[in-house]
Amino acid sequence: MLNPKAALFLIALVPRFVAGEPALGDALALSLIAVAGAVLWFLPVADVGGALRRLLARTAVLKAVGGLTGTALIALGVNLAVAGRS
Repeated sequence: MLNPKAALFLIALVPRFVAGEPALGDALALSLIAVAGAVLWFLPVADVGGALRRLLARTAVLKAVGGLTGTALIALGVNLAVAGRS
């Protein structure tokens, strides 16, 4: 794990789920299950991210996204300016 907060969370959480006297094997098994779950989650997330990267690499899509986000930010700014005056 590259995130120290996640490692500390597992160190604090895993012993509570080990019945009786905590054994290294039980704690290791629970930790491996948690890591396997994380891997099974992040593989599809990375796959979707790769697909979105290919989609967003197109100039037309990039311009459309830029235009939509720019319009949304302008609308929010106008809304904030109007709301501040009333």
